[in-house]
Amino acid sequence: MLGFHGAGGTARIMLHHSRWSHHAELQGFVVVAPQGTPPKPDEKPTFRFNPQLWNLGSPALATMTHQADDVGFVRAILDALPKQVNIDPRRTYATGFSNGAGLTFLLAAEMGDRLAAISPVAGLPSVQMGKPSRPIPTYCFYGSLDPLVPWNGGEVTSPWSDKSSIRPAVLETIQRWTHDSGFELSHQILQTNDALEEVQLGKAPTSAEMRYTLIHGLGHHWPGGKDVGVPVEILGPRIKTIDATERIWGFFQRYRLKEPGVRSQEPE
Repeated sequence: MLGFHGAGGTARIMLHHSRWSHHAELQGFVVVAPQGTPPKPDEKPTFRFNPQLWNLGSPALATMTHQADDVGFVRAILDALPKQVNIDPRRTYATGFSNGAGLTFLLAAEMGDRLAAISPVAGLPSVQMGKPSRPIPTYCFYGSLDPLVPWNGGEVTSPWSDKSSIRPAVLETIQRWTHDSGFELSHQILQTNDALEEVQLGKAPTSAEMRYTLIHGLGHHWPGGKDVGVPVEILGPRIKTIDATERIWGFFQRYRLKEPGVRSQEPE
């Protein structure tokens, strides 16, 4: 399983604060957490002033990451990994937080034939990413009080540049992704209460589904993750309603590719 940190994050945060190391040891799977490129690669990365980033193809991120080919980077990791450890290439998954969620969507669009399922957390796809080659099983997570990825859209001020921009509504954006991926739109409520809303947004004949969980009262954080020390004023409130890591791994276990490089999958 590939895990991608958010802007200003690190591989260690992805492994330990999101508890992927714990789950990998408990469940017996391999987790790989790469690190992105900071704008000043010769200086120590910091969350605010020299954040490690993934290049999602936008002009700003391409410039800040020195045109890093992060899709090619991930391809190289997957090519090299079987030489280091015994893995099942039919069961390769990707998840990411924030900017790392954006990379997860991008990987689905560019190399979805190698991913059995994905789970972006607190991040969105963009139009320039293109369309996945098939309906890839997808499970998204969002916080209702996320100041950087607002559920209803609106003006957002970046904690890195202090510049403001208008963000689209989350549901509208992931509905477009669902449609463009080849899913049949369904919008079936799977669970709803005071803590969260879980919805199946799309389904496919292959048994693949697109679903999301909206956590009420959560800011820009990994659901159930440990505190990374960033002030609430920047990322919004932290609550531990659910353990996203546990839910994601449960979702991933339902899917495997029929064969790596083939644009289809079969249920577990």
